[in-house]
Amino acid sequence: MTRDEKSGATALRVPPVTGTPADVLFRKAGPGDCAQAQEIVRLARERMGRQGNPQWQDGYPADEDLRRDIESGDGYVLCRHNRPVAYGAILFGEEPEYGPIEGRWLNDRPYAVVHRLAVHEAFERKGLAGLFLQQAERLCLDKHLLDIRADTHSANAAMRGLLERSGYVFCGEIRHRGTPRRAYHKTLD
Repeated sequence: MTRDEKSGATALRVPPVTGTPADVLFRKAGPGDCAQAQEIVRLARERMGRQGNPQWQDGYPADEDLRRDIESGDGYVLCRHNRPVAYGAILFGEEPEYGPIEGRWLNDRPYAVVHRLAVHEAFERKGLAGLFLQQAERLCLDKHLLDIRADTHSANAAMRGLLERSGYVFCGEIRHRGTPRRAYHKTLD
């Protein structure tokens, strides 16, 4: 564990995965990370739009969503040289939109949820999104949670592939803000 100079947050140096820089830290996002998190999400939104993916094209997540994540302690970043290069929210508790599902979750145990995961375009395809998920799973285990869930738009092939490669099981469809999303679940036991 190290202390991040920018945010003052405790950071965990994570072991590198193939193709991932060895100097990556995972930590809670602090108020000083908000602008960079917003930039990461803005660039991801633009990238998805260019790829024909309608996810996030309606302005969600907005800057206020990320600010709320960070203020509530749910925002996390992967940093390289103390600069955030990936952002996501990890929520511990029930997700109301995960109640009604066209399909079936793997179980009904308590779970965490990963939302709003994005990697800066300069660091695409370097294993950082997968590393973020690994760290989210580590946090679950630290909190004695054995389940983690996520959702994505059906047109988001990159996120669907990441979740499937990472061992998440497609369970059906939920509705997020009125639109269908593919729902995934991973058990950690």
